[in-house]
Amino acid sequence: MLLVEITINAVVNRVSVEGHALTYNWTPRIIGFDAPTLCIPSDHGGYASMQFGSITFNPTLFASDWPPPVSCAISIYYTDTTEAAKELVFAGTAHLSAFTRASVTYKLFGPSYDETWATKGVGPLVVNQIYEITNYVSDDDFTNVGASSNATGVIFTATGTTPTKWTNFSVLSPRWNGTLNATLTAILTAIPEITTVDTTYARASSPNVLWTLTSERLAINVASDIAAFFSHLIYVVGATAYLVDMKLDNGSRTLTEYQYFAAPTYQYKAPYAMITCSSDSVIYNKKSSYPYGMTTSVEPFHETQANIEAALTDILALENAPRISMDIPMIAGNFPALGEKITIPDTAHVADLDSYIRVRKMQYDFVNTIINIEGEGAIAKA
Repeated sequence: MLLVEITINAVVNRVSVEGHALTYNWTPRIIGFDAPTLCIPSDHGGYASMQFGSITFNPTLFASDWPPPVSCAISIYYTDTTEAAKELVFAGTAHLSAFTRASVTYKLFGPSYDETWATKGVGPLVVNQIYEITNYVSDDDFTNVGASSNATGVIFTATGTTPTKWTNFSVLSPRWNGTLNATLTAILTAIPEITTVDTTYARASSPNVLWTLTSERLAINVASDIAAFFSHLIYVVGATAYLVDMKLDNGSRTLTEYQYFAAPTYQYKAPYAMITCSSDSVIYNKKSSYPYGMTTSVEPFHETQANIEAALTDILALENAPRISMDIPMIAGNFPALGEKITIPDTAHVADLDSYIRVRKMQYDFVNTIINIEGEGAIAKA
């Protein structure tokens, strides 16, 4: 059952598709809903965001509030049993797209993490943040806040907020030199909506990040790009961000052939022949066993050859791994987690298969009560 709470002029309205008399009466006011999708931005990791289309209501929902309000808070749940067992799928904002005499359509928007990290030409420093002087202008003086000298290229950890002199707009850039866990915790918890980073399923030996920011960027995008370079994914539930190693299992389960719908689709993307990146004008690359494949490049978040090449090796393996797509029942309280390993026997082929998938993408089909999952994994003969 799809259950939706939409707040119209400070009043919470509980609506559904068919209508359900549960703890509350969820009236039948939904007439259309595009299947939302939760996915990571690349096949080697990054921040997983919810991609939404639109939700369409019967105009009678807005009988006391016509014309419909432009913006409403909305929460979307699913349950297959009771209201108490409902599972939150999305909480965000519905923005009016169009309305007619027969329908009212809203576009859905998730949380907007608009906190940024930027280079500084003026303003207070953050104590204990590492900075690099990326453009020194004569007569500015940073030695009282930790700099060993005043020159382009000097790196220091800020011991105070106010330099002796910073009136000539010398440029200071945030720099990170620490473990992936510590770096992403610092970046993500600077976002007000995120208070905790769970690293339970991050890599046991956390990779080192060594990188200087050279332009203003959204904090969530910085975290996403760093995570992806080191083959990790990030997803957020409530106020907690979860950092998951793409090479580890974020939980696991085995499904029988009676626990998923139809036949899985086994896919092989066009392969990458080589992954490259450039650091300090030096080109690094890793080649695959597919010389006829494509070449792509990534942004590095380290400056040492061994660290860069190790990250490129992991990226290449993930990008060239086989992928599996399949439909499973939508059961509240039992939704897969991103990164979860799902083992699937498949005896409908000319030879039996025993394969697994790590979940990287989930599409929620509320109309047919199924979740389509997709991700890389391993395909093997049983």
